[in-house]
Amino acid sequence: MTSRQVTGDVHASRASATLRRMARRPRDERDPTASEMLAQAGLRLEAARRALGLSVEEMASAMGVGRTTLQNWMAGISKQDWLALTRLQLRLGVTIEFILLGLLRSVPFDLAQRLLVACQALGAPVSTGALPPESTIAAAAEVVAEGAPSGLEDVPPPRRTLHERR
Repeated sequence: MTSRQVTGDVHASRASATLRRMARRPRDERDPTASEMLAQAGLRLEAARRALGLSVEEMASAMGVGRTTLQNWMAGISKQDWLALTRLQLRLGVTIEFILLGLLRSVPFDLAQRLLVACQALGAPVSTGALPPESTIAAAAEVVAEGAPSGLEDVPPPRRTLHERR
């Protein structure tokens, strides 16, 4: 085992310990705190690195950050940078939605499969997200192609919120 793998495993075990503490709480106290959310995002970053088959240095380079910074993010020690997460999405296909929320619905299918396996191995929480059925997507596409369906011309527009009235 290389020192890179040992370091990654140590960081993943710290984040996993935070998640285990969260699981022991009573059901009504399970809303994640900021530190738990950082730990979850860190585990998903580690899972993304493993799913892509990259070293810490390679992934850090793709994100435009240093190795230590990425390791701190994966350990849940510090907050992830939006710009770096955007680079990760643009360059490697791992969405910000997946890293921060654990939603796989907008990740390419082949990558989503690998991410799911890696997350299960690390104990990182993920959700496939509820995608609308294809019939709903097809119906929406028809509406866009044809314009507004008949019978909706007389429907009043939605009420404005206080912020829109200014």
